[in-house]
Amino acid sequence: RGRGGDSLKIQVSSIGKVMPLIYARGVLAHAGKVSDGLNPIKLMSEVVRRLDLNPAFIDEFDGVVSPASTFLCLKDAKNVYDVSLPMSASGYMSVMFMKKSIGEIMDIIRGSCADAFDSVIAGVQSSFDAYTRTGGGVPRKLPWRSNVKLYSDLYSEACRDSGEKFKDDLSDAIEGLKRQILEGDTNLTDASRRIIELTLSHVKDTSPVIVIALVPPYYRFVANSMLGEKSGRADALFDDMAKYAKAKFGDSLEKNCIVGISDLSFFMKNAGAGDNDYVRENMLLWDDMYWSPFDEIGEISMPVLNIGPWGKGIHKYTERVFADDLRRRTPDLISFAVENMLGRTSPDAY
Repeated sequence: RGRGGDSLKIQVSSIGKVMPLIYARGVLAHAGKVSDGLNPIKLMSEVVRRLDLNPAFIDEFDGVVSPASTFLCLKDAKNVYDVSLPMSASGYMSVMFMKKSIGEIMDIIRGSCADAFDSVIAGVQSSFDAYTRTGGGVPRKLPWRSNVKLYSDLYSEACRDSGEKFKDDLSDAIEGLKRQILEGDTNLTDASRRIIELTLSHVKDTSPVIVIALVPPYYRFVANSMLGEKSGRADALFDDMAKYAKAKFGDSLEKNCIVGISDLSFFMKNAGAGDNDYVRENMLLWDDMYWSPFDEIGEISMPVLNIGPWGKGIHKYTERVFADDLRRRTPDLISFAVENMLGRTSPDAY
């Protein structure tokens, strides 16, 4: 149901969603010798500043605009109090999309992280130069350089540097993490962060780095209009439902897109082989705790309709649905849709 109760909306498309995890490793140093280190909190703060609500992620399809990207978590890796810089910091964000490919999204993130890295290095250099001159010294060029990579690149480096030892250690670690996740002692995002740390420990290069990975879940963008002739039966059903809703309830029926993700994403092929490869190669715990049957979904690839009550306050304590929709309209429309698809609907119904 639309705002103000002016119409009923049936969703015939559903937005896609991916959750990039960004991990920054700095250089450990005592707070009294801060010029010897690089603070990963500073790196991640600049990454968040550049990526959070970044309009480059905004997508549009059939007049519907995707919500802006935003970070859902940001923290350092410290578990105890001390006066040293943290070794690392990380955060994960929600990116909702329609027409954009996963490759395009990752390119935006990678470019923004590289710019953030350069900006932080320049800012730290300027600050340390001022500090050195204040003490009468001669400024020195700091050794840090921008270093941003996808997890798939990092994995390849670890295989190159540590070979089977890395693969064995990773396999053992994943088995342990799976048990902890199932027992509720950790979650997918923290487990993913620990996998990045283990992978880094098997790479010879120990310089500061930003690693970009993906964490579950992954939702494709789907829309009936992308199926061409295959959507004909669903389009005809919608037209019949519109006539029925007008006759039965006096309400108009409109097509709409779910912009808060839904399981409709798993009923239709959309992503190309390139997107699927990006996900397989960069989503941590893929095939171990999470997977998606790309080939099977491609074979089924059916039109979708989402019929449900109008609601407000999603994910808040005030979340609620419109009672009349819940008790009367929704069950009535679902019943009509099923009967219509089975060829049992009487023309007198509308």
